[in-house]
Amino acid sequence: MKHNVSFLFFYLVITAFLLTNNGNCFGQKKGDSLQYYVDLVNQPQTSNDLTQSFQFINDAKEDALQLNDSLKAIYCLYQIASIEYKGGFYVDSEISATEGLKLLSNINPSPYTIKLNKGFYTLLGMLYREQRNDTMSNKMYNSALKYAESSLDSLTLYNNRSNLYKDKEEYALEKSELLKAKAIITRVSDTLAKARVLDNLGFVNHKLNQSNSLSLMQEALELRRAINDPRSLFTSYINLAEHYSEIEAEVANEYALKAYDIANQLNRANYRHKALAMLINFNPNEFAIVYKRLNDSITLANQQSVNKFALMKYDTAEKEGLLKESQLKSEKQKRKTQLYQAIGIVMSLFGVFLFIIIRIRHKKEKLQEIYRTESRISKKVHDEVANDIYHVMTKLQSEDDVNNEDVLDHLESIYVKTRDISKENATLHVEENFNDLIKDLLISYKTTDLNVITKNVSKMDWKDISDLKKTTVYRVLQELMTNMRKHSEATIVVVSFDRTGNKLKIQYKDNGIGCKLVKSNGLQNTESRMASIKGSISFESHINNGFKAVMSI
Repeated sequence: MKHNVSFLFFYLVITAFLLTNNGNCFGQKKGDSLQYYVDLVNQPQTSNDLTQSFQFINDAKEDALQLNDSLKAIYCLYQIASIEYKGGFYVDSEISATEGLKLLSNINPSPYTIKLNKGFYTLLGMLYREQRNDTMSNKMYNSALKYAESSLDSLTLYNNRSNLYKDKEEYALEKSELLKAKAIITRVSDTLAKARVLDNLGFVNHKLNQSNSLSLMQEALELRRAINDPRSLFTSYINLAEHYSEIEAEVANEYALKAYDIANQLNRANYRHKALAMLINFNPNEFAIVYKRLNDSITLANQQSVNKFALMKYDTAEKEGLLKESQLKSEKQKRKTQLYQAIGIVMSLFGVFLFIIIRIRHKKEKLQEIYRTESRISKKVHDEVANDIYHVMTKLQSEDDVNNEDVLDHLESIYVKTRDISKENATLHVEENFNDLIKDLLISYKTTDLNVITKNVSKMDWKDISDLKKTTVYRVLQELMTNMRKHSEATIVVVSFDRTGNKLKIQYKDNGIGCKLVKSNGLQNTESRMASIKGSISFESHINNGFKAVMSI
């Protein structure tokens, strides 16, 4: 593609320079290392400069995104897009620039964002030009013009738009754009920018065979000589060489040699290549071999640079892919942990709630049990003690001749009943010697008319049985023995104990009159007690054939 490569990058370099050096635009200080690599992007000296800069700036962009520093991330994306453009990766450059513009759309306008928007659209215009997509390129330059803040901005963008027509050799349209730039040239103080417009306008007039072409190019040359800028002088010498090539070959050769000298001073292969391409028109024998060697060298160097840059981008993309995969796994693990924590919290709350409910229910059941016990004791005192006391009192009041022996017998009976009620509801100490406690309970019911027999009670080991279970066993046996004494008319009671592993079995049996199994309060109490310790009790009885109960724990 025949156009001035250095000119393609000039506005990009100027814009980048403004962005990176104008402290008012950024509102924040850039790190020294980042600035160093940005300078390499703007003025690369070796083929490795862009590669090294890309790696550092890409890392800086990722760090900025992690820290939600959008402005720094956009700045880095601008530099990355510039590197990709210079490396010939136009699609990647377009993606980076578009990403930067997308981030910019979410930020409130400021002088800094205006310059960034202008820079991105200018860069997109340049890369679309390289892809020969003139329609999109012109559209991007027009978008950039909307963000132009000075005459210099407008002049540069008019100049860029003129290049679109220069590429297609539509010189009249090219001149039209350059005349727009020239119309505001007096308002611009930048000497290089003015010289560029005058030189390009003179060159297009040369292509259109118009008389003032040489004067414009010479005016541009004088401006460039005044500031002694080698790169812009090179462009003037090449354009003048082409102008004279068709009319004065000797003068053309002189300008081409001057351009070649500057190229050697700058040690820029692409500059030497362009100067030699002009020189072989006048001295083919002298410069043809040098031109061919340089051409081959540039081709090889460009290929190596492209390959190296492509490999670097592949490695970077692979690392970013691995990083994103790692971040995704980390995020999944984080969500899983949060889910487990949430489940744990819910379960803990449910556990606390359940504990409170159980505690309230247990308290309620305990109160109900206390109420039932109090009612039972009250009824028992009323039925068994109060009635007997009333009977004795009535007897004492109605009989003049009271038999003291009978009264004493009645009082003793009342005492025994009172003692039994007290024993039934007294606090038990079941921690030690539980075998003896059980034996004492059973033997206490033994009379001259009732024989109580125990089996294996002395062999029982109660050490691993909880106090609650031992208390329950005691109370159930007490309830059975009391019911027996009241109702059964038994003469023999056998209570046997058996333990197999963790299973405890206690069997009660008497030879009383038996009964129909309609559960009284006493029997229901025994069932409730056994259920409270996750045990069971079963009953078996027939009229005139005794009563049997089996406890299992």
